[in-house]
Amino acid sequence: FISATLHPHGIHVKYSLVSEARGLIKLAAPIAFTTLIQEAMGFIDIIMLGRYDATQFAASGLGTSIWLLGLLAVTGALMGTSALIANRVGAEEPQGVRNLYRQSLWLALTLGTIVMFVLPGLAELLPLAGVQADLVPHVRDYIRITALSMPALALYMSMRFFSEGIEWPMPMMLIALLMLPLNTIGNYFLIFGNAGFPELGLKGAAISTTIGVNLSAIIFWLVLRYARRYRAYQAPTAFAWPDIRIIGRILLLSLPIAGSMLLEHGFFLATYVLAGKLSVLTAAAHNIALNYASLMFVIPLGIASATTVKVGNALGRGSPAYARLRGWTGISAAAFFMLCSACVIFVFNTQIARVYTSDPTIVEPAAALLLMAALFQLSDGLQVSTAGALRGFQDTAVPMLINLFAYWLLGLPLAAYLAFTIGLDARGLWAGLICGLTVAAVLMLRRFYRLGKET
Repeated sequence: FISATLHPHGIHVKYSLVSEARGLIKLAAPIAFTTLIQEAMGFIDIIMLGRYDATQFAASGLGTSIWLLGLLAVTGALMGTSALIANRVGAEEPQGVRNLYRQSLWLALTLGTIVMFVLPGLAELLPLAGVQADLVPHVRDYIRITALSMPALALYMSMRFFSEGIEWPMPMMLIALLMLPLNTIGNYFLIFGNAGFPELGLKGAAISTTIGVNLSAIIFWLVLRYARRYRAYQAPTAFAWPDIRIIGRILLLSLPIAGSMLLEHGFFLATYVLAGKLSVLTAAAHNIALNYASLMFVIPLGIASATTVKVGNALGRGSPAYARLRGWTGISAAAFFMLCSACVIFVFNTQIARVYTSDPTIVEPAAALLLMAALFQLSDGLQVSTAGALRGFQDTAVPMLINLFAYWLLGLPLAAYLAFTIGLDARGLWAGLICGLTVAAVLMLRRFYRLGKET
């Protein structure tokens, strides 16, 4: 037990590190599980396409990465809502919670509509990037369809961050559990043309994803409208006009988060593009290794989201010392999981690759890249969990600059140099990934340590 001031009037209480870790995991587990289920939908798409057509399999990785740019743009621009709401919950201000949620819906609808029109334009730029010509039409079709999900996706994220901020993530987990089998069934019918449906390949996966996102948003709205847990905040039950002051407050905190997420994902997307310039085989192997790394990443990502809420809540109570401890608890939990993940990859890299495809020409290079993915597991967990702790302190601008430096000024140039100038091909790309993530982790940890001392 450790003694700490948890109240602005100087009241001292004792809290247990074990109980803090337990509370963090209780919140993080459903968040991470929800994200894992959502990632599993993409995983199933890739598995089914891997047994359909090698070219469309490779195109799915690039298409999904472009769609994720839109997802991350709207998610990042709304993510600050959870920290702000958690802060108002800690300060026991339900009116503040209600106002933040309602204004985040207006922001979500606006952003989702904008991104819906922007994404197809990005797909048109692929030939200029030198992507293999066989991949381009499939990626274009995928993006044109999935872009239609963006308004509903943005509204879903607004509802999600409201639920996270009040520490009740169960509805989104249950919705994701419902959507997983529906998405799989949709793929079965639309990718392969079973049961009399048209055989659409990658376009079928895109249609299934778009339908699932819109259904998720509708179901979540119904839960917020009628579930007893939300009644104290009266958030979904009354109309409110846009309030530029509150929307501006959300954006001031969230835009750097969106910038950070886009910089990080853009870094990975750029390696997809570079891998696509090498060969279709390399693109497929790269797709497998990064997809599996993304699956493992959802656990520290969930921990990071929970850490943001826990830290923001502690600050709302007026206890920076408690907030710091909650931040270090989240960082430690993420580091432990990713060390375990690295061990699994080292032992089972070939078996993991075979889950994705039975093609031996893809399995071998994918297994080699998975070994390299094991090397950045710890760095990836540390950088995302520390960024989550910093969001709880409402510190988002400096982490964005860290990502700019680590990924775009260091990692990506190094990856391109090693892959094309030195001739290391995919191994060079992954060496750049490892370098960028490691530098980001070190700088994020340094920032949190210094911020904790100053607060």
